Amino acid sequence: MKSKIREKINGIRNEKSVSELQEKSLRIRENLFRTPEFTNARTVMFYVSTRNEVNTGEMIKHSLAMGKTVCVPRTDVEKHSLRCIQVRDPDRDLAPGAFGIPEPPAGAEVPPAKIDLVIVPGTAFDRRGNRIGYGKGFYDRLLPSMKDAHTIGLAYGFQIVPAIPSEEHDVSVKKIVTEDGVINV
Repeated sequence: MKSKIREKINGIRNEKSVSELQEKSLRIRENLFRTPEFTNARTVMFYVSTRNEVNTGEMIKHSLAMGKTVCVPRTDVEKHSLRCIQVRDPDRDLAPGAFGIPEPPAGAEVPPAKIDLVIVPGTAFDRRGNRIGYGKGFYDRLLPSMKDAHTIGLAYGFQIVPAIPSEEHDVSVKKIVTEDGVINV
């Protein structure tokens, strides 16, 4: 079931024009930056967008300009885990890493307990906060170590589906931000 939803949403996302997705990403950024979770966060973990995902590149740069500490994931493929690495200049600090996703090759690790807000990627979300990622479970293993962090998923409106089957190990998000507004879970 999850693989069928993933395939359908990825197909829709890949049919959209770059300009349409850029416009939607800009509106999503504006909506995210108005949330109290973002406004009050000192340390934010962003995913680094690829494959027509909601664009986080400008979000990262604006957050740094606001004086926030920003970290992004670095994949430890052997341990099937993510480490949170601080970035100061995403144009300089990121290079293609595991799975071709830009990540910091090195840097200061941010302890998960110090992160106030985690921006969580997803292929699809439902209104209960359930999500489908890329099927590797990296965020499902990371998020339990961040008990006090707020979790927000970023999604284009077409990525919101009626229901996503949830398994015991799946970790949901508390809010979803789309170009049309905020979904409180």
